[in-house]
Amino acid sequence: MKRFRNAASLAALILPCLFSTDASAQIKGANWLRTDHTYSNVPPTDPRRVGWNLEFARDAPSMSSWSANYNTLWSQYGIRTLFRIGYDAKPTAAEKALLNAATFTDCSGINGLMSALDTEANSANAANAAAVGGYLLGNEPNLAAEWGIGGRAYGRIYQCYITRWNAGALGARNLFASGPGGCFDGTCPTFYSEMFGAMGSTVDGFAIHAYGQTDTAFDGDFRWQLSAINNASNANVRNKPVYITEFNAGASENNPLPVAPSAAYFNGVLSKVRDFNAANGGQIKAVMYFVDSPSPWIRGGQQCHPAVAPSQDGWWRSSLCYSGTWRQYWLDSQPSIVLPARNASVSYSGIPSFMMPGEIRRFTATVTNTGAETWTGSGSANWYRFGAVGANGFMFSAFTGCGGYGNSVLDARVYTCGNVGNNATTTYPVDARAPTSGSNATFQGRMVRDGIEWFGNSPQQSVALGQASCGTALTQCMLGARTDILPFFQSNGWNTACWNRDAIVANWCGLDAAGCNALRNGICATYNNSCRCSGGIHLGGATIDTNGTYCGYQVCGTNRQIYSCSSGNSWAATGRSCN
Repeated sequence: MKRFRNAASLAALILPCLFSTDASAQIKGANWLRTDHTYSNVPPTDPRRVGWNLEFARDAPSMSSWSANYNTLWSQYGIRTLFRIGYDAKPTAAEKALLNAATFTDCSGINGLMSALDTEANSANAANAAAVGGYLLGNEPNLAAEWGIGGRAYGRIYQCYITRWNAGALGARNLFASGPGGCFDGTCPTFYSEMFGAMGSTVDGFAIHAYGQTDTAFDGDFRWQLSAINNASNANVRNKPVYITEFNAGASENNPLPVAPSAAYFNGVLSKVRDFNAANGGQIKAVMYFVDSPSPWIRGGQQCHPAVAPSQDGWWRSSLCYSGTWRQYWLDSQPSIVLPARNASVSYSGIPSFMMPGEIRRFTATVTNTGAETWTGSGSANWYRFGAVGANGFMFSAFTGCGGYGNSVLDARVYTCGNVGNNATTTYPVDARAPTSGSNATFQGRMVRDGIEWFGNSPQQSVALGQASCGTALTQCMLGARTDILPFFQSNGWNTACWNRDAIVANWCGLDAAGCNALRNGICATYNNSCRCSGGIHLGGATIDTNGTYCGYQVCGTNRQIYSCSSGNSWAATGRSCN
């Protein structure tokens, strides 16, 4: 079964309008809000970012590496792209003659066109399959101008191609049909009726354009098209998902700009879509503001750069690329956004890749409140807390912020210090204690409204653990970072048991001084000192391996106090209690 998803656009700004409890469906945003080609204008954590990018065409000399664009969106921000096919592939004169004939029963007559469409689709998928979320067959108003066909011919192409599509390697992805664009010129009724009549029984959904210099005019345009879809004589197209992939206040790119978008305009458009969705089960999945570059379609990375001034007086000047005021209007407009009461975005810092048994390190969870409720109160009086969940194997041992508790690895909380409103960020520091046995441990936490629910994301991070009597902490860190060392020495007759690993590392450092020093002064620098503290016992009774200690190694003693191995090779009490 195919999964329908949100959408967005390089040629447009997306405002998802799904109404559900899924947090991703509530996000409003746009990849277009940037000042350069690195997508750096709006940070990845900004909830206004899009979840989708729509209408990327193939790479072409005039299009400045589309693949770099959609790969960047996916790799850096997790934004997938709906890829338009049919930029190069167009029906030939012979194929158009067959498509326009009174009867059409054999799809083999347009195999050339379908093979060309396959080439475009496969090129996008091959470049980065994970980055491509679906496909759009043709581009709405360009069907007549670029392909030179009407609704019946297009419907026949879609009927043939989706049958071929579903039987091919990309069949699990959605293939959306295109509408004829804005319906001011009277061409829509004929195009739609002919398209619906020629379509078969399988339709994934539609991508349409809707325009209007006022939100009321826009409302009339898109409602006419949705009514045509939902009341089609072909029952197979009714109530399918619809993506409004363009709306704009202008009437023609060749005319003076008739209206400058205002805050009321953006809010009005979103309200119209919200009202429609409330009565129609959320059929419209996205609505996007058209913000392409100035003519003649300069689609390189410079198109949104502030140094490039718009040279036209037409609707290109309404691009959000060139108007900070209009961009802010768009950002601030959100009547269609319904935030969940509780939601959070969690990330970690301070977690190393390696720790010694029983070692205490300070981890920090940075959390943004992405829900509607304010987390009120301070310390234990604030019932919104960061808690241990899932695969967590670290003890919440001590608290440097506003307190907390750690009864076990899965019964632990870090308290919130004060009120945290929507989009505000706070931190939860915790001195986390590694287990005294095992080869690795995972740190995992999540926000909780104690007594009610867990909410938000729950990232986890794994840490490799050393072991007692297996060399110094420095040795174990270096061998963990260079997993090729032990096999090399073993193949050369060395005994690689724990008792011999300090000698192995010493020998390897003589063979590869540069590599050795890179580790000693890099990721293993924390352990690169001569402190060795003896006589220690972990809380729980495990004996501390003297050879595995180092300056700064902190543990929780049997008296529930934190001790640190310090210069002079002695344990120093920190005066702090621990679990």
